[in-house]
Amino acid sequence: MEETGASIVTEINTVAVKTVVCDDKKIGQVISNLIKNSLGFIPSKAGNIILRVEDLQEQRKETDNIDIPGKNQLVFSVEGNGTGIPADKMNKLFHKFYQIDLAITRKYGGTGLGLVICRNIIEAHGGKIWIEREYIEGAAFRFTIPF
Repeated sequence: MEETGASIVTEINTVAVKTVVCDDKKIGQVISNLIKNSLGFIPSKAGNIILRVEDLQEQRKETDNIDIPGKNQLVFSVEGNGTGIPADKMNKLFHKFYQIDLAITRKYGGTGLGLVICRNIIEAHGGKIWIEREYIEGAAFRFTIPF
């Protein structure tokens, strides 16, 4: 993170951590993709990314509007204090080759497939992935994995 000056904070609720049967390399790829995406949109000197892992039961208030089957799931969150995501672009983010900001794409690279790959991996594990946004204050990508 020295290149950007950004900091990454992890907040893992150790009580919530359960035994999860999954492809750890693929879940690691999802987390890595989401963090890399966040790095492209956060302030270079004051950027913060938070990685959280919690039990869905504890997150239920925040996820009531998301249709998540089952209750035995972990919720992973990657939150950044970047530029946020305009409401009119949110439904396009999980489409193949979609880029929210071409100037950032030219600077940092990318094909527009990262979030599509993330969605496919999470859905193959029986989970769900979504975005919660605050346009001025950044965005949070969340996904669930059943246990």
